[in-house]
Amino acid sequence: MIPALWYAVAGCGLGIILSLIALVLRRRHVASAALASGTAFLLIGYWGSVYESRFFDSVGHALGHLAMIATAAALFILVWRVVKSMVGLSPIRRRSVSRRVVSITLLCLAVLGAVGWGVLFGSMGAGPGVPPGESSRDGARNVLLITIDTLRADRLGCYGYPPDRGPRLDGLGTSPVIDGLALAGARFNAAVVPMVTTDPSHASIMTSLYPFEHGVVRNAVQLGSDATTLAEVFLAAGYRTGAAVSVRHLDGYMSGLSQGFTDYFDTDDNDRFGYHAGWRRAAKAFPGRVMKRQREAGETSERAANWILADDGRPFFLWVHFYDPHHPYVLHEEPGVAFRKIRDEEMAELPDARLGELAELASRAYNSEIRHVDTSVGRLLDALDEAGEMEETIVVVTSDHGEHISEERLRPTLWFGHYDVYEEVCRVPLVIWRPGLVDARVVPDQVSTMDIAPTLIELSGISEVPGPVIDGARFDGVFGRSLTALLDGGAKDEVPLIIDANPHGTAEGRAVRVGRWKLIRRPTGDEELYDLVSDPLELRNSAATDTVLVRLLRLEIDRIVASWADIETPELDEETREMLRALGYIN
Repeated sequence: MIPALWYAVAGCGLGIILSLIALVLRRRHVASAALASGTAFLLIGYWGSVYESRFFDSVGHALGHLAMIATAAALFILVWRVVKSMVGLSPIRRRSVSRRVVSITLLCLAVLGAVGWGVLFGSMGAGPGVPPGESSRDGARNVLLITIDTLRADRLGCYGYPPDRGPRLDGLGTSPVIDGLALAGARFNAAVVPMVTTDPSHASIMTSLYPFEHGVVRNAVQLGSDATTLAEVFLAAGYRTGAAVSVRHLDGYMSGLSQGFTDYFDTDDNDRFGYHAGWRRAAKAFPGRVMKRQREAGETSERAANWILADDGRPFFLWVHFYDPHHPYVLHEEPGVAFRKIRDEEMAELPDARLGELAELASRAYNSEIRHVDTSVGRLLDALDEAGEMEETIVVVTSDHGEHISEERLRPTLWFGHYDVYEEVCRVPLVIWRPGLVDARVVPDQVSTMDIAPTLIELSGISEVPGPVIDGARFDGVFGRSLTALLDGGAKDEVPLIIDANPHGTAEGRAVRVGRWKLIRRPTGDEELYDLVSDPLELRNSAATDTVLVRLLRLEIDRIVASWADIETPELDEETREMLRALGYIN
């Protein structure tokens, strides 16, 4: 809030202060002081307008800035003329007029700041054409969507991870809370993501579209306001909508994912001007602010829990994102012990014994982070229980991608990150829980995280969906489909699913996954084919022998990709690159 308020009034305040200083100067200095202060204000205002229109593609916000400039310029001219008329007055009369000028100025600044904050710097609510709707509490179900960053499925107890390998040596493993939800709800054994990086994957969860359909094809690229998000659907249905995210590049104005949320708690309070180029440069003098790139799970869960408890009688949709399992990994059981990935060139020179030590430390710390987040998931469930909403809430737990630890097929420089399209990175947990609505079962069918949005819409009983939709409660994406048939023990037609590698990494490739088969294609023309039933660790490449199957799967990739629109990826500025480098995305 502080940088935004500063931006709203800085230019006007600077002009007025310089004008008041001119009171003590001789007449010949008044005009020059007024000119300097007016120029300073106009430059600051113009700076903001250009930034808005260039980086946020928002002509409306740029015009809003210019309107504020015109208003404040008129105020400045008025004050300047009063100041000019005061030259030659007696000291007593000058003080009297000065007090009036200051009072009027402060009032105008207050109005200007309030209007500017509401119009330009407030929470990004619904996207265009999606106003809040009205909803009756009768029959409406709350939805709590939990996404745990960088969580691979095979490290959870409900997916087979041994309980004795948990970080606290209490026999409860890494995920007792999530395991309890999975035991009483539906656990999907073959859920995959469309891209193994955070922003594109979350945008796909919220829109039910592939990254190359919604346009977010890497981190720090903003989702366009023409996309219809899950939050907008719930907002239009009369839901209270809230989100609490834990990493800077998911902040509302950087990611565009805050559209449709009436409350969006991020690392910078959804503050657009936290990303202003000038402010980010100035903030380098304040390390505490510059390093504010992520939020710890306990703080995120507490903010989300307080939001749940602030019940206003409406059903709610709440998205909570935890970042902790992302590297660097912290070993919570041993304070001060953490694992941070070292540079690729250093990894390449380490002896095998040292690599083994690093793999063991990383694995222990990664497990510790999962258990730490699992505890925070329990805090959210406690808040639901305290609010009396436990039996009225659908809870979904999933992830945006998994993590390489030390798989033998990978070169060590790909360890401890999420780069390629192998199973430990593209296969994620997906648990849906709600007593009386979702029966306890294990679903073996292949599904996508793009299926989450249409599933929640249907489970919530929402019949009218704004934006581009077909078949009532279905998004206009070719691949996002409701999973309710599978939740009822039925079946659905299986479709091939595309998985793209992390665009920030050095591993390149695209995979298609259908049934037991998975084909990976590299830009070099190399191909890998794996039978995920007989070879779940993807160690035996059969592309050279199963040529007919490779040809068929290659055609499926071409068919799906051909339906995507051409997406032009904007260049990242140096400050954004620096942030992504600090978070481990760029070497």
